Amino acid sequence: MHKRTSLGHILYLIDELKVKGGTEKHLFELATGMAEAGFQVSVGSFTDGAYAEEFKKDTLITYFCLESPRIYDLRGLRAFVRIVRYINSQNVTVVQSFHTAADLIAPLAARLSFRSPNIFSSRRDLGYTKSKRHLQMQRIVNHLIDGVLANSQAVKQAVCDQEGYAPEKITVIHNGINLEPFERDEKKRQQQRALLGVDDKTVLIGSVGNIRPVKGYDLLVEAAGIVCRQLPDVRFVHAGEGEQLADLQQRCKELGIQERFTFMGSIKDIPAFLSALDIYVQPSRSEGFSNAIIEAMAAGLPVVATEVGGNPDLIDNGLSGVLVSVDTLDISKQLSKLAQQVEIRCRYGFCANDRVKKYHQLSIMLDKYCKFYC
Repeated sequence: MHKRTSLGHILYLIDELKVKGGTEKHLFELATGMAEAGFQVSVGSFTDGAYAEEFKKDTLITYFCLESPRIYDLRGLRAFVRIVRYINSQNVTVVQSFHTAADLIAPLAARLSFRSPNIFSSRRDLGYTKSKRHLQMQRIVNHLIDGVLANSQAVKQAVCDQEGYAPEKITVIHNGINLEPFERDEKKRQQQRALLGVDDKTVLIGSVGNIRPVKGYDLLVEAAGIVCRQLPDVRFVHAGEGEQLADLQQRCKELGIQERFTFMGSIKDIPAFLSALDIYVQPSRSEGFSNAIIEAMAAGLPVVATEVGGNPDLIDNGLSGVLVSVDTLDISKQLSKLAQQVEIRCRYGFCANDRVKKYHQLSIMLDKYCKFYC
């Protein structure tokens, strides 16, 4: 165990750490940031996974796995008891949960401990993963928590609407990222474009994310088909894997754009990937507060994103990017327009980068969390 500090002991609980998704990455940065600020920090996951290795290697935090893929069986009961014992034995002063299982179990376990920690539940999407049963249970459990932490105004409103939670008990803290890896490097840009076989005349439009229905990449493929028919010097590239990959690749063949829409799979160096792009596109059907958009803006890219969830919190429409409806034709229209306007792309990219520097640096986010806990 790490030496206890005067700022208290924070226990973060999350359902799983299988992949380096937006929430998982946020948790890692939040946990290490609070440890550096002087808190004792522990992270517990109900299910272990590949990304858990990052937490295990970090010497600033204590990580443990509850080994409970389900919360409604004997293993779930054991996990519940272990959380109660951990809070008591380690003098935990703050408990914060992420995702459905942790959001349901953590508050009850914390209330049954004799340490009486402050209990906060995180919300980072618009609730599309929660079933009607989960929402009913969440409404009950919400009576046990001290507040909700949301990452956008849209997410806050969704919690009010779906869970009937009091708005005055919801605190919005926007995501933040480390800007340094995304600083523009022309040499790196040329190297990446060469690897992709893209010349200086080609406008490269790209996206990053797990390929699943809520992210709307099927809409992007249809839009790409339209753009590619109109503009010969445009190519598309996507970084990420997921359940829809094979279907989207097949659709690209049907549209005759398989040579102009490249699916790269999972990649490690996102900043390098972004450096090669001319336009970033986010076609989500639902979005809490997108780290991918922040990273694209930090890389100085103009962003075309659907007007859903927290996207309007990030993008000043017509100033630092373009907001579009969840519609193939609207997406294709704005991409085509931007692909032909170099000066506007440069202006949007500059404003996007400036906005991230002012409001979405990692240090700003960590400072807000630190003040909140204190």
